[in-house]
Amino acid sequence: MERRWVRVLLWVSVIAVCGMIFFFSAQDGEASSEASGKVVRWMIAAFYAGYDSLAAAEQQIVFETASVIVRKCAHFAEFALLGFFVCMLTRSYRLRRYGLWAWVAGSLYAVTDEVHQLFSTARNAAVLDVLVDSAGVLAGVWFAWMVMLCWRRWRGRKAAA
Repeated sequence: MERRWVRVLLWVSVIAVCGMIFFFSAQDGEASSEASGKVVRWMIAAFYAGYDSLAAAEQQIVFETASVIVRKCAHFAEFALLGFFVCMLTRSYRLRRYGLWAWVAGSLYAVTDEVHQLFSTARNAAVLDVLVDSAGVLAGVWFAWMVMLCWRRWRGRKAAA
């Protein structure tokens, strides 16, 4: 009974993360830029003390560079979360090579995410984003594997005590 509830929770988590990714990809270019722009402005204010003393052209370069970094990190993070939950889900079914299946499933979702962006106003698809997303999935799979490894070791010590 407990395993079934864990599996249901994992399915809900996977669907929720896919929904979050879908929501962000459905935003038009202006809304997406505005959202990431808020994060970039906050980061610059928090971490770049001399930003206001830069020339306007230099500020623009810093802002655009930070925007690219923030966007790629967001892609990586949301797909790492997906990779984590898909890996845990595939493991709950006791699939052989569950990590590989999780990575393939997450990477395929990354491809569909980029295709989805083609249908959003002022957005485009990028192979680099698929690669970043796929790397994020791999990081999530690795983290899930580490969590499961630590859990098994902790349970083994608990049982031995």
